[in-house]
Amino acid sequence: MSTLSQQLSQLGGGSTVDRTWKLKQHSKSLIYEPQVAQDQDFSFIHAVGVEGLRDLVSLDSRFAQFENNLFSDTSIDVDRYVQTQEQNDLLDKAISAFLSLIGPYLMLSPAVKALEWLVRRFHVNQMNAEQLLLCVLPYYDQDIYLRVADVIIKLPPLFVFLNKSKSAAQNPPRNLLIRAFSADMRLFELITEYIVGQTTTKTSYQRQLSFWSQFAIYGLVADKADPERMLEIYLPALAKLVVTIDTDCQIAAYMVLTVLGNKMPLNKEVFNALVETIAANWTQKAIKSGILCITQMYQQKQEPEVLPTSVMTALNKAGFQPSDVVALSQKYKMALFTLGYCMALLRNPDAANFKGLEEIISNTQFGSNESTFLMRYIVDWALAKETNTSVAALAAPVIAKWVTRGETVPELDQLELKLQTVFTEAAVEEMEVEEIQEDVDVESLVEQAKKAASQTTTYFSTKTSENYAELSKIFVQLIERGYTMDKFVSMFSSDIASLTFFARIWASPSPLLARLAAVEAAKTIITAAGEADFQNLIPYTCIALSDASQRVRKAAASFAEVLKSKQNKKPIWGVEKIYTNDCSYLGSGDVTVLLNALSLEECILDESFVIRQVSDMISKKKGYKSAFSTAVLAYLGSHAVSQEIIAIRTSLLTLVTSSEEPIVPTTKVVEPLYINPPNDLAYITELIRTVTDKTGIKFLESLIKNDSPIYDEVCDIVTQRLVKLWPTLKGDAHLGLFRFFVDLSLDKDVPFDSLDVLAHVDVPTKVFISLLDDCKVEQNTTSMDAPSDESTKRRRRSSSSTVRNLLQGKLHHIAERNLRKVSLVLELLVASKTTDDALLGPLFTQLGEILTLGTDSNLPIDYCQSLLADVLLNIIRANQHDGASIDRDIRVDIVVSAIRTASNAQIQNKYLLLVAELATVAPTLVLHSVMPIFTFMGANTLRQDDDFSVHVIEQTVARIVPCLAGNTDKVDMLLVSFVTAFPHIPQHRRVKLFGELVRALDASGTKDALATLLFLFAQKSAELKTARKTSEVSAIAKFCDSLFKLFDASKQLAVVLPYVTLVQELYAIIATDPKTKEKEKKTRRQIFLQVDKELEVSPIDFLVVLLESRILPLQAGLVQSPEALKIAENVLTVLIESQYPELLNVILSLLPLPLFVTVAGRLGSSVYKTVLARFSSGSIEEEDTKASDTLLESLHSLLKSTTDTGDLVLLLQIVETVASGFPKCSDALLVTCAGEAVAQLKNSDDDVFIQAVSVLSSLCLRLGARMIGLFPATISSVLARDSSDNLIALSVLALFATFIKRLPSFMVSSLPKIFEFALKCPADTDTRKQLFVVCVETMDSRVVLQTLCDSWKFVEGFENARLFADTLDLAVAEADKKQIHSKADSLITLCLEAFDSSLKLEANTAARVQNLFIKCLIAIVLKLNDKTFRPLFVKIVDWNTPERSTLLFKIVCRLQENLKSIVTSYYGYIIDLALEILNKASAITPALQRNILSSLYSSFRFDREEFWNNEERFTKISDALGAQFPYLTKVAPENSKLLIKAVVALCELASEDQKKQLNDMMIKLLRQAPLYGSRCFAALFNNVGEEFLPFLPQLVPQIAELLESEDEKVESAVRAELIPAVEEVLGESLDRYLA
Repeated sequence: MSTLSQQLSQLGGGSTVDRTWKLKQHSKSLIYEPQVAQDQDFSFIHAVGVEGLRDLVSLDSRFAQFENNLFSDTSIDVDRYVQTQEQNDLLDKAISAFLSLIGPYLMLSPAVKALEWLVRRFHVNQMNAEQLLLCVLPYYDQDIYLRVADVIIKLPPLFVFLNKSKSAAQNPPRNLLIRAFSADMRLFELITEYIVGQTTTKTSYQRQLSFWSQFAIYGLVADKADPERMLEIYLPALAKLVVTIDTDCQIAAYMVLTVLGNKMPLNKEVFNALVETIAANWTQKAIKSGILCITQMYQQKQEPEVLPTSVMTALNKAGFQPSDVVALSQKYKMALFTLGYCMALLRNPDAANFKGLEEIISNTQFGSNESTFLMRYIVDWALAKETNTSVAALAAPVIAKWVTRGETVPELDQLELKLQTVFTEAAVEEMEVEEIQEDVDVESLVEQAKKAASQTTTYFSTKTSENYAELSKIFVQLIERGYTMDKFVSMFSSDIASLTFFARIWASPSPLLARLAAVEAAKTIITAAGEADFQNLIPYTCIALSDASQRVRKAAASFAEVLKSKQNKKPIWGVEKIYTNDCSYLGSGDVTVLLNALSLEECILDESFVIRQVSDMISKKKGYKSAFSTAVLAYLGSHAVSQEIIAIRTSLLTLVTSSEEPIVPTTKVVEPLYINPPNDLAYITELIRTVTDKTGIKFLESLIKNDSPIYDEVCDIVTQRLVKLWPTLKGDAHLGLFRFFVDLSLDKDVPFDSLDVLAHVDVPTKVFISLLDDCKVEQNTTSMDAPSDESTKRRRRSSSSTVRNLLQGKLHHIAERNLRKVSLVLELLVASKTTDDALLGPLFTQLGEILTLGTDSNLPIDYCQSLLADVLLNIIRANQHDGASIDRDIRVDIVVSAIRTASNAQIQNKYLLLVAELATVAPTLVLHSVMPIFTFMGANTLRQDDDFSVHVIEQTVARIVPCLAGNTDKVDMLLVSFVTAFPHIPQHRRVKLFGELVRALDASGTKDALATLLFLFAQKSAELKTARKTSEVSAIAKFCDSLFKLFDASKQLAVVLPYVTLVQELYAIIATDPKTKEKEKKTRRQIFLQVDKELEVSPIDFLVVLLESRILPLQAGLVQSPEALKIAENVLTVLIESQYPELLNVILSLLPLPLFVTVAGRLGSSVYKTVLARFSSGSIEEEDTKASDTLLESLHSLLKSTTDTGDLVLLLQIVETVASGFPKCSDALLVTCAGEAVAQLKNSDDDVFIQAVSVLSSLCLRLGARMIGLFPATISSVLARDSSDNLIALSVLALFATFIKRLPSFMVSSLPKIFEFALKCPADTDTRKQLFVVCVETMDSRVVLQTLCDSWKFVEGFENARLFADTLDLAVAEADKKQIHSKADSLITLCLEAFDSSLKLEANTAARVQNLFIKCLIAIVLKLNDKTFRPLFVKIVDWNTPERSTLLFKIVCRLQENLKSIVTSYYGYIIDLALEILNKASAITPALQRNILSSLYSSFRFDREEFWNNEERFTKISDALGAQFPYLTKVAPENSKLLIKAVVALCELASEDQKKQLNDMMIKLLRQAPLYGSRCFAALFNNVGEEFLPFLPQLVPQIAELLESEDEKVESAVRAELIPAVEEVLGESLDRYLA
């Protein structure tokens, strides 16, 4: 073996496994496809990565640190597989830092480029797979994750759950991650540690933290979560995240802590530590989230706990206020935190904290348990010994809030004593807690009490208020210290002073124990007193019996028992001493009845019981004598009047107003109190309740007029009282109060809402009538000026004369106020929905006043008009059935005036509706004013597009139009108005509106409304056409069509005759002499008034178009409606005699077929088109077959007798339509018609001929063989016709196609003539092709093939040749092998004739024709066997001449390509010819050479029988191929590639010796043709490969010699093609062999 061979064998000895694995690893890329990536070197990848890094540096300067290590130029040569462990550790550290930093930018292209370098050079996808996954995991739902997952060769153990999604190249679903994180705590621990590390290095980012917190929460709520293990992992991580200074980290931690705190049990130490850590470390931006986290963590507590001091300090430092607690509590459930916060506020009790506490309690919705807990906590704190009284007093407002809510406060009496205040609901609002002196001893208090008590004789006077205030405080403090009441009583100067003091204590807001002590003390005094009648204390005893405390009520009951024991004693105690004014007293008997009536036991149990008992005493019909009830009411009222202390007087008034039906009006009893009452809401409320009749109305009016701090509350109470009193008042009172409220509403300075009162009461009609009378202009203006005699004559004149001056001075102000007053009254009328017809007269009068006012002044009257319309509509609609009784009050002229003068469209619409309603009630009155209404509508309302306007128009039309019954002039005027307004009516409203108009006119008995309307539109359309307004003409046509659709067939047909009558009248007017026309103009109908000259467009045409658009629906209507059919017959009867043939044709087309045929038979050619259109529209019913037969008989006769070409065409079209559309008509009649059509084939007119051909085609499809007798005449006539006209040719081709398709067996003899006609006629190729396709698909293949063989002589030009070839190809495909075999020789001859013909054509055309027929030849050969084809191939070879050689080898090449190895041996018939031509290489043409080489190449490729391995044959052909190389440059350099391919294909077949022979030949050729020789050697090495290596030693010297060639092309070819090819096979460089 040679040295070179040894070296080559050594090269193949290495393993390819390592190289394959490295190549696969190198092809892993984030950016490029594997096939692209495997060819990239590290320099290119490094450049991409550096580009990405530079962009990242521009975004974040921290990336600059990697320019000198991971992305340095030296990193290109780093191979971590050969580095030391220490070097790789440093590399991993740098990679870890880079991956930590790149996370936020992974969605950017620069990051992917930079990461590409780490994957391709440092294999982070394999060596650092875990960290790479941790880096990209937050993007699990993005494309970047798929890229990274794809390059990771093997997933780390903790991430194997991602294998399935990685294999499927899909993003992992969220549920998969949730399950993995919940099931594998090691995985979650790994991710958590990674996140904490990121926060430590300040490289965390929002998406990463969001990802972690999201799945951390999912892990917490998972069912499989292990609490202890979770806490072990979560708490350290969360603690580290909370103390960072990164806001996003803190917020993420807060989110997890919120769930953790509610999911996992935390002991108190851990909980407090977490809360304090959160509060101590939150950043400014994280405060809100931190606070929310703490509030939710506290919710996991079992019971409230005080917030730690450190937390409160942090909250205060963060600006967290009680208002923030309230705001958060409204959004979140945080009751336990709120309680803890409130408890923490009590730790530092000051005014600010208690104000915050009060705010929280007032605005937070606590549950019952939480509220009770907080209440108990605060009360215990306040009552605790260590809480001094002054500090505890700060809690008073807080406790007061609970009292006002009606909640039960524990130990309230003890609180009241300690705080020296009272927590009754009435007292809470005015509570002012004063500083309490705790260091005063009892002796000092007693001395102060003695001094104060000795200075006053009665405490029921306001003059003693200061003394009372001082003494009551001392009294409370002494009670708290347990001082004896007997000693305290002895301090007073008299029993009047002591009893009034104690009565004031229990009757006004005081602490519970103070009230109780006061009642007990009074009882002691009364018991010890001498003989006297203490009835003056009975009202105060009743107050005590109504106390909220049962203890007080029980003491009061005992006190009442003592009073009973003192009854009937004289004198009366306290007369003219307890009050500054005297009061009424009860007789002794009445006192007894009163005291005995009090059921004390029930009073003790129910605080309201005593009020009910007093109510019974002063009410009517309650079992008491009226004298007694009157006396008791006067008694209680006088005490209330005499009592100066407002709080006590309020309680007394409660007794006075206890009855809803007092024996006498309470107004009289307390009337003195109505003068200048104080601004105390409770007192005013009770005082208002005393008003029970009209006497007190003035007091209520004064409250409304007078402003006060409690004005709004007072007005609300007054309103309620007035509404309640209203039904009890009488007429004059109603009117007076109504006038008061109306005048009050007009006063802009008074904010009271009078309408609120009046809207809730029923106002009598008489009141409204009086108010409307008050609102007259003349009524108001004459109050300033005395009326003259003239002013009383007529309303309109007086109003007119008065309002002329309204624009000046006071009169203008009066008119404006009057208008506001009218509006107010009308608003109340609308609100009350009054429908009394007595209001009609005043309302119409007022409408006239307002219209006059609006005309003569600039005052706005629209609103007032609108209200009047609403009121009138309500009344008219409610009284529609009483028209006769109300029409005397109706003023239609005023309503019409309102419509015409209104400037607002909505007001106009309302009054139009009013007219519509009036038309129902009083049609006679409306009729006189109807035309002004419709004239106005045409100019205004019809133009509106809102739904309300449409409703108004519809109602107006429906109600008013019936009034026009029988009045033709007004109907004409109405229709003219609507047509004139048509352009201004919104398009989508028109059809419905005019439809309603026509229906309304029809319902009213007006005839021909639709016809008149269409006639008007026809005139309008004609005018517009004359003016060239096409769009408007189109709009009218479209509208009329839509309007016509609204009516049935009967109505539509009924339009025709009246319409024609109107047209005739129109033309009669137009034809009238101008002088006569002018005279008749005054008597002419409104619809003809505008006609002065003849119209350019006939109105009949308008109707014709309209009917033509409705033919199908009208036909259906005639079938369904006998009435419509009768109308149609009547119309035809008239139209047959008229001069409107177009209209007649339209009506004819609508008729049922029998009637249509009967009528059409009587008419001339003018209806042929109608007949044609009718029979083209569709099939007929079975029972109408006779009608079609009758028509065919008529047509046969007409065809015989008619000579007019146009009529003949129409008649033939009708025959064709009947034949194709009506399957059950008589075939015999059709045959007779067909005979007439054949006769017309000789007609010289082309249109008649074409139509006759078309008819025959249709009849052939219908009749088939029944037309066989007409075939000879038809074929001869058709072929005899000059076919130079394209339309004639097309029609004839269609006829032939029909004949062949329907009767193929009868067309065999005519087929050659048909093919000749088709090949010669001027018809387009596609049409002719369709005929040939029909022939091939329908007729016997042998007939078609033979006809084709005989028809080649008629082919001229390429298009015909292509058509012929396509037909031949289709025929061959359609035929079976037996048929092809029988015609094989003829077919081959046909192809050879075609080839010969092609040689006469231009080169390109010839090539195209040759390709077509070579395709046909191959199709033929594919259906022959070897035995049949071999002689035919010989025939083809024998056909060859020198001129045909190029074509011959082209045919052989195509055969080789299609038949492959089957015809390889056939080359033996032409090899000598090929060798002969190739050996004359200098004389061969390029095309011939190309075809021979192509045929050889194909033969070499598909040789499976070693045909070319024959030594002699191989030697000859190889020498012949070699002989071509020297002449390529001169003869055909473009064939060099084909020659080389042929040599390579031959070499692939050759044996070892033959390869050596071929190599020797090629070595010689390197000297003769070095360029092509070197390229041939390169191709041999590229394709044959190692099989040619043994010949390399022989080739190397030649290569060295060629490298020194002076021809640059040769040298370049050797270097660029040959040497690389050899080195690729050799596996090493040739340089050392060439040196």
